[in-house]
Amino acid sequence: MTSHGVPRPQTAKARSPEEYQKEQDKIAEYKQLVDEVKGAIGAEKYTPQTLSLTSKLLRENPEYYTIWNHRRRVLQRLFHAPLPATKSEHSQTPNTDVSPPLPETQKPDELRQRQRHQQHLITADLDFLLPLLVKFPKCYWIWNHRQWLLRQASTLLDTEAALEIWESELALVAKMLGRDSRNFHGWDYRRGIIAELEKLKAKKGLQDGAIGIGHEEEQNKDDAGQESRAREEDGANESQQHSSATNSNPHNETKSDPISLAPSEHAYTTKLTHSNLSNFSAWHNRSKLLPRLIAATPSLSPRTLFHQELALIKRALFTDPYDQSLWFYHNYLITLLVKSCERASRLTQEATEREVAGRKARGNEVLAREIEWLADANFTEQEVRGILSREMEEISDEILEDCGDDCRNVWLYLLLYAEYYESIGGVIPEEGHEIEHESHNRVGAHDGRDTNTRDSLVEDVRNIHPAGGIKKQEMEKCLEQLRVMDGMRRGRWDDWGRRLGF
Repeated sequence: MTSHGVPRPQTAKARSPEEYQKEQDKIAEYKQLVDEVKGAIGAEKYTPQTLSLTSKLLRENPEYYTIWNHRRRVLQRLFHAPLPATKSEHSQTPNTDVSPPLPETQKPDELRQRQRHQQHLITADLDFLLPLLVKFPKCYWIWNHRQWLLRQASTLLDTEAALEIWESELALVAKMLGRDSRNFHGWDYRRGIIAELEKLKAKKGLQDGAIGIGHEEEQNKDDAGQESRAREEDGANESQQHSSATNSNPHNETKSDPISLAPSEHAYTTKLTHSNLSNFSAWHNRSKLLPRLIAATPSLSPRTLFHQELALIKRALFTDPYDQSLWFYHNYLITLLVKSCERASRLTQEATEREVAGRKARGNEVLAREIEWLADANFTEQEVRGILSREMEEISDEILEDCGDDCRNVWLYLLLYAEYYESIGGVIPEEGHEIEHESHNRVGAHDGRDTNTRDSLVEDVRNIHPAGGIKKQEMEKCLEQLRVMDGMRRGRWDDWGRRLGF
């Protein structure tokens, strides 16, 4: 039997009686271990000993998801179990089998001690998972349990301790993507870590700000007392002094901006795409970052970002026009451009706001932000036609010339962008000389007008048809090339041709 053309080696072989007996003994030990774990959980013995039993069993079989559930139940009890007794309480031995509820209030020292205990349990369990991840990297239950532990860190620990754990996890996922940079599971896991890190950093910033404001208020009170005594001595106007002191407090005037890691993540995707142009997962993650990057960087306009991304992906296309992931990202940018033009010309502002509100109500925050970003770009139809014209010209004159007729992506996207061009008012003529003749007649008919009027007419004609762009005959040639190169999708190409009127 083969897999992707590679024959599979034969793994089964005859076993000796000694090997067979050794296997049977191992199976018996495994069954006994399962019975011990189930017995301890049934008796509600949520102790470190039971946790150790689950560790031993999961090392043998990490796919046993029920045992992962048992392990979480044990950890939840241990998180709130009575802490080890102090010297003055050594005579009282706590029963860890049944844990009392956590008191509503604790002394600061007791709270810190409990959080250290909880942090130790969480970090120890994260360390326990590392060898399993190396051996079983595609086991979902390991990753599921790891995410649960991280959520417990955010819930149980103080912000600084939770940040330390989450930042260590970000370093781990960076190593994982270093080994397999196109692992989309790893990228999704990284996006979740980044989202939680942003929340924790924002929370820490608020806490630090509150502490700073508290110290500032105490200082202001002392200053106000000294100023009051000075006013009594000098007979100054108390109301004016108080007003001046209040207005001088900077915390009444400014607010800290939410913390966003979008700029650093955007730079991270740049690094990975430079090292491997075919990293589709990195390009995809980059597309999700663009709306957040605009929100996090007030000095960066949507137009500037769009042109920067378009220039970046075009350089990559000139390097490897056969790479489909590059064309996907290029098409993503062009589609956003055309949609922004359509939205600006066909939808009112109220309709756009309703669409954004509807997507937010359905929980689709990502698409809602994309719509808002497109609305802020304010591309006109004339600008979009100009960009599409240049893109088609570069594809047909440079990329097609370099790679020849055997690059399917060139024919596909050249035809698609020509269709986009017509959808926003562009005219692609049957014959090139006809549009040139029309432009000559339209400009010549106004020879009596001033130079500015003649120039505006010439510019208007250039906007109707892209200089050096494709003709109707070339669009038909694109379809014919696609039929020849990708005959399995001939029905798709035929439907496309009927839609275009060919």
